[in-house]
Amino acid sequence: MFKLNEINILRAISRLQWLLAVAVCALALGAHAVEPDKVAVGLARQALQADDGGDPVRAAELYLQAFQADSKQPNYLYAAARAEMAAGRKSQAEEHLEQFLALADAGSDRADKARAYLADLRARRGESKETAAEQAVAAGKWQLASGLYEQLWVEVPTRWSALFKAGAAAQQAGDKDRAADLLRQYLRESPKSAADRPEAEDRLQQVASAHAPERAAVDARTSPDGDSAKGSRAIGWTVLGTGLALIGGGAGLLVYGVSEQHVLNQDLKLVDGYVTGDISHAQAQARADAIGMHQTLGVGLAAAGMVAAGVGTWLLLRETEARPATRVGVAPGPGLAGVALVGRF
Repeated sequence: MFKLNEINILRAISRLQWLLAVAVCALALGAHAVEPDKVAVGLARQALQADDGGDPVRAAELYLQAFQADSKQPNYLYAAARAEMAAGRKSQAEEHLEQFLALADAGSDRADKARAYLADLRARRGESKETAAEQAVAAGKWQLASGLYEQLWVEVPTRWSALFKAGAAAQQAGDKDRAADLLRQYLRESPKSAADRPEAEDRLQQVASAHAPERAAVDARTSPDGDSAKGSRAIGWTVLGTGLALIGGGAGLLVYGVSEQHVLNQDLKLVDGYVTGDISHAQAQARADAIGMHQTLGVGLAAAGMVAAGVGTWLLLRETEARPATRVGVAPGPGLAGVALVGRF
């Protein structure tokens, strides 16, 4: 009987030891599970002390380390961005604010503040870029100014005037292709109420009308003699096509002006000899001015188009009459390495 009781006691002790070992392991795992949170809190406290001590750079570093230790708390990113703003590290602050907004609750008060800080940082960066662009304009460095204005628009896409100024500066620099691309992009993407749209349309027309004959003259000067007939035909068709396009654009503007005038007349009413309506006198005058501008521009485009169409037709007819039946000559071969027989039939 004694031996049986002793055996039972030993078994009970063994079971107690096993349960104790399991409990120790569970406690160890639990301590390990909360360890990252404790580490992050400790780092955040050190960061707060550094910030209070006038060292925002160190504070930002510690807040970022806290976020690395506990990535479930994006508020550490927000705190790091605030410290970076205080330290003058605007680009890093902007990056961490964007990262915070991607992880945080979009409707929280802190998210609203982060968006406000981010907008302010971008606006300040835009002001700096715009100042540099204006300085380049004052110095006559049009190509540099165009590039800076374009960068400003890329960084602040709602700054439509920057895109327009980029095109205008490219035009001043003589880069007609780039100017036309930028002005077209401005007219395509800016709102209809944008203040620079009328001038952008005028500049685009100037670039297009000046570029076609200039390109034609360059082609005529640089074309080999054997390709002169082909170049002349190309010039004629180009000028003719440009003229027709201008006529179509002018006609479209005239039709648009007439349509807008009809709408304006419907909006205005004559009561007891006085014009009245649902719009103010200033609004009516502004719409009338816009209609007049479109009609004037339409007449100008149509007139320029008729002249260009006439010139293009004349070039085509002249080339057809003057083209020789056969012409053969010798010209240098590719890379001046030999000679080549060229001809026109």
